[in-house]
Amino acid sequence: MMGIKNIQANLKQTLQNQISGGLLHILSGNLLVKGISVIASIIVVRLVDKTEYAYYSYANNLYGYINLLSGLGLSTALLKFCARENSPELDKAYYRFALIRGSAFQFLFALILCIGVYLTPIPFPQARPFVLTMALLPVLSFVQESSQIYHRAHGKNKRYAYIGILQATVLCVVGIGLAFVLGTMGMVAAQYIALCATILVGYRFVRSRQRGVITMRLEPAEKKKIWVMALSLMVANLFSAMMPLNETYLVNNLIQDEVITANFKVADVVPSLLGLLTGSLMVYYFPIVARMKDPKLILSKVIRIGIFTFAIIAICAALGAILSPVIIKLLFGNKYIDAIPIMNILWVMRAINAGVRMVPMNLLPAMGYTRFNAISAIVSCIIQTGLDYFLILNMGIYGVAYASIIVYILSGAASWGYLIYVCKKGRRAEI
Repeated sequence: MMGIKNIQANLKQTLQNQISGGLLHILSGNLLVKGISVIASIIVVRLVDKTEYAYYSYANNLYGYINLLSGLGLSTALLKFCARENSPELDKAYYRFALIRGSAFQFLFALILCIGVYLTPIPFPQARPFVLTMALLPVLSFVQESSQIYHRAHGKNKRYAYIGILQATVLCVVGIGLAFVLGTMGMVAAQYIALCATILVGYRFVRSRQRGVITMRLEPAEKKKIWVMALSLMVANLFSAMMPLNETYLVNNLIQDEVITANFKVADVVPSLLGLLTGSLMVYYFPIVARMKDPKLILSKVIRIGIFTFAIIAICAALGAILSPVIIKLLFGNKYIDAIPIMNILWVMRAINAGVRMVPMNLLPAMGYTRFNAISAIVSCIIQTGLDYFLILNMGIYGVAYASIIVYILSGAASWGYLIYVCKKGRRAEI
């Protein structure tokens, strides 16, 4: 009993410390952004022409792949390099290097996409005007993302959350208004307005921090370091993002049952939020770990973070599984009552990913180790695709969950093992 009380007291104290440090702002901000986005999409879809919306969605999906590249990973790499105790001159140099080169690559990718859709056959030729008008969105998205990451790197969690909420709110309000007046093109205009508004707000902080700081150039060795981390992070993020896409693709193509596909999508809506919860925690912890130097202190800190995250995720997943019937009936109605068994197994699958795998995969880059994540993401994606294919054919829809559970456990164990190994051996960070 005393042991349980100590664990409860430690969890309570840890939670209080994180809330006072800005965790609550990050978590509530991310949830608000998610909620506002859902509300906006529901309202906007009702206002625009269905066919036009299909063309917009097609173009938006194409640009989604470019946004995944994040300027070849440079925006994400900023989180490590600007979180260090750099001189103001070096901090500014890293930010300018990533911003200029990342924006240039995003523009290049968008230009190639525009040329490609006009020179080659595409399923929806009418989507070409949308592709053209959205060409600058990847650049603006990268600039905005880099600004937010700069805030995170310097511990400005409240400002980070505020900018995210501002963008979602402007996009929601302006998007609804312009969709009513201009139709689907109004949604494109709303994205430009929301991004420009948040870029201007974010730039005020960046400018105030860098005012009067001498502009310097990075040395070749420093450029190499940021490129190595950026490219490794890009590969890891790309293959990690492909894993849920592969799940849906194989379910659609192997099972080919509209009811099962609908049940699978509905059943995963709430369990998938566990990833958002862990992601919010990692947003808070990444710059803290990035500033630490002593391997023993880092290991102790990361283990505490892992235990705290696992406890929070386990509690949420257990409550979610118990309340699955209520969630299904309340959010989706009785017609999806047969999705409850699928939701129960998805709670387990998402909990293992969020509670076990995501913590080391997010914090290894904070420690300066990126190559392992890239290799792990590629191998995990390949194994998961093969297991999904085999188990779906033999077990139906539940095969997706079992395949992912196996992969998440193996990759999570490997990531934790590697993290503990490099800390105990005191290995020099790659970056």
